[in-house]
Amino acid sequence: MITLIQCLPTVQADAPLVKVNQLDYPKSVGTDSSVVVTIQVSYSDKFGMIDVGIWDVGKGVVVQSLVSNVTLAGPGQASFTFSLRAPSHPGRWDLEGITRAWVQDAWFTDKAGFVSFSILVLDTATLILNNLQPGASVIIDGARYTANATIFIRQLKLGIHTVETSELNREELGSRFIFVKWSDGASSNPRTIVLSENLTISPTYVRQYLLTVNSDYVSTGSGWYDEDKLAQFVGPETYTSPIFFGLFTGSYQFSSWSGDSQSNSPISTVVMNGPKSVTSHWTRTGIQLSLSGVADLFLFASCILMLRRGLTMRGKLNRKGKDVVKSFALLLLILLTFVISNPVLVYGQLPTPTNASIVSIGDADWFYWNQPASDTCIFWLGGGTEYSQGGYLINPLEYESFGTIRFLQDLTKFYCVVALEKGAYRFSDTTNRTIYQELIQGQFSIDRQVHQWIIAQGYKHTFIFGYSVGAMAAASIAVSDSQDWTSSDGLVLITALLTANVISDAHSMNTNLLLLYGNAPEFQLTGIKFFENAPSEGWHGPSYFHKEIHIRNDMGHEVWSPLKTNTYSPIALRIIVNFIEKSKALQIGKVPTSGSEARQVQDKGDFDIFSVTSPLKIFWDEPFFVNVLVTLHNSSTGSLVAYDSTKNQTLAVMDFSTPKQSQLANVRLNMPTVNSSQTSFSLMILQKHNDKWQVASKYYPMRVNATSQVTLRILTHVPNSRILIDNATYVASATGLLQIGMSRGVHTVEVQAAIDRNDRHYFFTRWNDSNPSPSRSMQFDDDTSLEAMYQTQYHVTVVSSYGTTSGTGWYDVNSTLEPSISPLALSNPSVLFDHWSNGDDAYGLGAPIQVHSPMIIRANWADVREPQSDRGSVVWTAFCICLFSILFVLDLRRIRNSRRSLV
Repeated sequence: MITLIQCLPTVQADAPLVKVNQLDYPKSVGTDSSVVVTIQVSYSDKFGMIDVGIWDVGKGVVVQSLVSNVTLAGPGQASFTFSLRAPSHPGRWDLEGITRAWVQDAWFTDKAGFVSFSILVLDTATLILNNLQPGASVIIDGARYTANATIFIRQLKLGIHTVETSELNREELGSRFIFVKWSDGASSNPRTIVLSENLTISPTYVRQYLLTVNSDYVSTGSGWYDEDKLAQFVGPETYTSPIFFGLFTGSYQFSSWSGDSQSNSPISTVVMNGPKSVTSHWTRTGIQLSLSGVADLFLFASCILMLRRGLTMRGKLNRKGKDVVKSFALLLLILLTFVISNPVLVYGQLPTPTNASIVSIGDADWFYWNQPASDTCIFWLGGGTEYSQGGYLINPLEYESFGTIRFLQDLTKFYCVVALEKGAYRFSDTTNRTIYQELIQGQFSIDRQVHQWIIAQGYKHTFIFGYSVGAMAAASIAVSDSQDWTSSDGLVLITALLTANVISDAHSMNTNLLLLYGNAPEFQLTGIKFFENAPSEGWHGPSYFHKEIHIRNDMGHEVWSPLKTNTYSPIALRIIVNFIEKSKALQIGKVPTSGSEARQVQDKGDFDIFSVTSPLKIFWDEPFFVNVLVTLHNSSTGSLVAYDSTKNQTLAVMDFSTPKQSQLANVRLNMPTVNSSQTSFSLMILQKHNDKWQVASKYYPMRVNATSQVTLRILTHVPNSRILIDNATYVASATGLLQIGMSRGVHTVEVQAAIDRNDRHYFFTRWNDSNPSPSRSMQFDDDTSLEAMYQTQYHVTVVSSYGTTSGTGWYDVNSTLEPSISPLALSNPSVLFDHWSNGDDAYGLGAPIQVHSPMIIRANWADVREPQSDRGSVVWTAFCICLFSILFVLDLRRIRNSRRSLV
């Protein structure tokens, strides 16, 4: 294989004229992902043009390129950034960053002008979790795994994944490890990661010990504490408790702690260097009557009397209906009064291309890109110099700019291409540069041999392409050899400066003509004159002569390089494919689609169109392919035609032949561009008999939908977030989704770096392809989906009626917090901290609270004040006694009346 160093022209010099100074690129990327490569170039002189490109060594193609035709005043340096698309298969992607300078009418490079580099393309990556506790659970994308050691390794597909480690891992009773954060600083658990390369992260745990406070009465301090932390526990100095079924209350005085504390103070501390347990002790100091107990006793007795009265009166509903209703109403009143009085509390380079071979034709070597799916071959003549003895010396392909080479690469997708690899004429210039050129001179020069060679390969049509000096050579060939270049062929001249004698001989042409110019007024003038002198459009005997001229002042000398960006544009490719297909289609003329001839063919033909495949969606101004499977009956040659019956126009044609032993033909039709939302045509096979085309198959109707836009879908997960596309503002939906149509090409997309929504914050982290910048410029050639990853934070407020709290602030979603409060007990009023609450959830001291939404966490306190007999208690007790008295009297009357009735 010919290497880049062997291919590119070099020069020996004390200092390189231009070189690659530095390359910035990712070491690994995911399949099909966007890749940004920056090439820093240094140059030592003043140049009219700099050629910068990136080459795929494996495929031998230009991946991206740029020709800077702005004069650079050296010495100095410049940086060029390219956006690439990684291969769709994993492996090592070998690339070369190359730069050249335009010196003495040719491209020049030196050994320092290119740098090889490789990017590892991955479809999977390794996730490593370190420093786990043995037996810990690891949850990845919802699947649970158990870590058998301190390290957990998992191979995952590239992309977005959720990772979670067990919140708690108990070693033994009273001891645990609690998750705090990840080694990269993230505190969410579970968390979302964008896996674009091997990743190692570690969860950070804190050991905690359990403090158990045992008490006959309310105490506080029980909970989990960090290792070696000083834990405080508190019990009330005195308390009262109901005894004897609540009829009495006992008064108690704190005496001491036992267990891991021997303190005599109700407020004490212990160092948590292990699990701890303390028990409180009290001494009873007195007993007193409880009004609430008395009230409950009388209320209970009243209920018994009501139940008894109801059972006795079961058989007397007709007579005593009113009494029953009154009794149940009275009972309902009692229960309602009880509920109201006891409320429930509620808490809130140029390598040999892999798809090209090198063939010897005449005295030169040529690159040959074989395209068996096409019936057409392109003969490329590029830049060079005029020969002093007449004719033109054409440069080898490596002397073309990277953009020009990219243009040829695109042509090979549709057609066969032949381009000079090494000519027979060796030329050395003053810079010790050696160029092997090929001479185009006279009627019987190398061009006739190349043309005959192409025909021998089975191609039906040859289009000779001339660019720059090559265009002058190509034009002279076509006008001087009009018998060899006929209507089945074509002449394409790109940015040609044509001589007066060639212009005057244009009328002798027999081949189809396309002139394509960039912004070069002097050149354009010669082209227009040549075009006007060429034969007129239409039938000339049995052949149709087609000609076109396109002047693109938005393009440079290279019609595939826009002046604004100097990058590569496919516009020239579209124009050329349309021209080639139209030139061939116009030779068909009118297809018989009606009358007796057409009906006879429909009944029986030599071919059947068995199946057709075409793109589901095509883009405006972009050629496309239609693949057709043809079955044969009597013949092995034909022409597949796409015909628009509404316009009576042939759109495209493909000549094909099949080996005699085969009964099937796979035919690919190059379709021209579509400039409407939908196009309809019929596929059919034609054969020529006695110089007349006849239909040799049934018609196969087709309809293709086209669009002028690609669809961009951006998902942010942030409701109503703002997104800038080419500086125009759009608002995402309530689900954070934006979907718009946009023209193909380079666009700038920017999402908000930070979004503040009162109790919610969103911070941009990266895109789903790992790009870390919220603003990015991308080439959109097809429908694209992007996902902007945001870190969500919620605001947590910690409040308490007493004491001082900590913990209020912003927290990552799925992170945890442990609020604190001081002191744990107060004497005025006499209250003890009891628990934290968030709505219906309650948490003890040290219990981690997971943040899954904005939260208000409240401290709940226990009232340990001595109960007082207030006025309400006295009234309630009196009410219960009166109720019982009334019911008791009524019951005595019922008994007495019953006895009288018996007597």
